[in-house]
Amino acid sequence: MHRQVMVVVGAAACLMLVVGCGDDGGTDVEITRPTVTQTSPEGAATDVSLVPLISIWFSEEMDASSLTGIGVTGIATHHVGYDTLGNKATVYISEALEGETAYEVTVPAAVTDEEGHSLGTAHTFSFTTGPVTCDNAADYFEPNNATNETADVQIPCTYPVLSSCGASERYDYFGFTLEEATKVTFRLQRVDGGPAVRWSSAFLRGVYQIYSMSDSLRTGEEVSNYYSFLPGTYTLRIGKQDEDAEMVFYSLMIEASAPCTDDAYEDNDFAFEAAPVTPDHYEDLVSCFKDSDYYAIDLTVGQSLTVIATNVSGGSVDGGIYILGPDYTTVAQDRGTHSPLSTSWMATAAGTHRFSVGWPLGEVEYTMDVEVD
Repeated sequence: MHRQVMVVVGAAACLMLVVGCGDDGGTDVEITRPTVTQTSPEGAATDVSLVPLISIWFSEEMDASSLTGIGVTGIATHHVGYDTLGNKATVYISEALEGETAYEVTVPAAVTDEEGHSLGTAHTFSFTTGPVTCDNAADYFEPNNATNETADVQIPCTYPVLSSCGASERYDYFGFTLEEATKVTFRLQRVDGGPAVRWSSAFLRGVYQIYSMSDSLRTGEEVSNYYSFLPGTYTLRIGKQDEDAEMVFYSLMIEASAPCTDDAYEDNDFAFEAAPVTPDHYEDLVSCFKDSDYYAIDLTVGQSLTVIATNVSGGSVDGGIYILGPDYTTVAQDRGTHSPLSTSWMATAAGTHRFSVGWPLGEVEYTMDVEVD
């Protein structure tokens, strides 16, 4: 009898020990929810830019994929960026805001931190824009109206709403550095519904302009071009050509890809680098953007040189063939969007003649026939 009591007491003690161990660990897990610690613009801010950079800081590192639902009343969100340094979300809107108008930003309750804990309660804040003036239309890169004010960007990048306004602020300068040879493509589009404006774009290396183009920037139409760069630091200058008070809102996307793949005759980008050829049919040739190909052939007086180049990539890119005499002057040419391109010249002096083949506004694969009679 005495022994039985001791067994029961021992079992009870073991049971109490098990329960006690559970209590020490705690049955309720305390959850630390993320909170919004700061916003820009601040809540109730006034005279806010028509192109604001809307930023939201959190107390915890967030799950970036959960932030896509952050929005602004009446305006479509283009995308939401997230920077783990500072736990900051940035809302990029798809169009400029109206002047002297109140807007509300909502951070949904469902946004979560990296551990899956939700905000729990939606966070909202409001602000009011200022009047419709050039000063108040300045975007978040301003001032970047001169080479000494260049705004650094990382490629690839997309900015859905930027502005060009007035005379002194009509050009925007964006700088970037390339560690290796790269083809950089930029795409522009007017996003404000206004009439077409005369627009110009240029790439600079230091104070030297290495490429430029002009076009008419219309709402809904994309202006796109590219350039193949060597490693280095460059500046993209874009904006209105005219010094007027026209207010223009535009989008900018800059992408990078592998440079144009040269053919076996490179480097032959200049007359002094012309690759020697003989009469023959040539295939697998490539003309790169702003990068004509030069070839050289020896002729005697009275010999006739004919060069035929066929664009096998398709399209209607403007191209040209230029034959140069021994003194490097152009003696014959054919250019246009037709294919094949063809031109001939009868040598009036003996010596090395050179000819260039290229489609300077595109990347074109071509074949070439060189004939000497």
